[in-house]
Amino acid sequence: MHIGAGKADESWLLCHSIVFTDTRFKGSSLKVLGDFAMDKDGDAADEIGPWGGDGGTSFDIPKPPRSLQTVTIRCGDAINSIAFTYTNRAGQKRTAGPWGGDGPLTATITLAPFESIKQVLGTTDIVGGETVVTSLTFISNARTYGPFGETKGSAFSSQIPGNKPVAGFHARAGASVNALGVYIA
Repeated sequence: MHIGAGKADESWLLCHSIVFTDTRFKGSSLKVLGDFAMDKDGDAADEIGPWGGDGGTSFDIPKPPRSLQTVTIRCGDAINSIAFTYTNRAGQKRTAGPWGGDGPLTATITLAPFESIKQVLGTTDIVGGETVVTSLTFISNARTYGPFGETKGSAFSSQIPGNKPVAGFHARAGASVNALGVYIA
């Protein structure tokens, strides 16, 4: 097998040539070509959402993320805050949050190295006169985490296309999480 690769700007070209040694395919070869391209800034994460209300302050991360490592939820009758650690496009580990306030219960999800969040489910409702996220459930390729908070109100689902993983979050939050959206890698 012969392998070649080259980089021009932010795009990679990969070339594999496979030469068969089995006598049935003697003299045959298979050449596989492909390219991997990122946009100019290397920011290939898509944004989905947010779901919820427009109260609170907007929170976001400076660069789109590559992968998610942990998620910490504080909750009671609503999702009071969210915090998470992620790896950015430069390969640096970053922490975001907590976005929101204190809650009586705290849960931290630590993803295994092979594990990724594939879908986020939740509900939103009016609590204390504001629309907030009242529950969250995280579905990974290994298991389901949650629900956290109280499952009441209008349901939402992240509906992530192409089996891509959730890599981070963006939110609006005050005393509770008013709205939550996801980044997919």
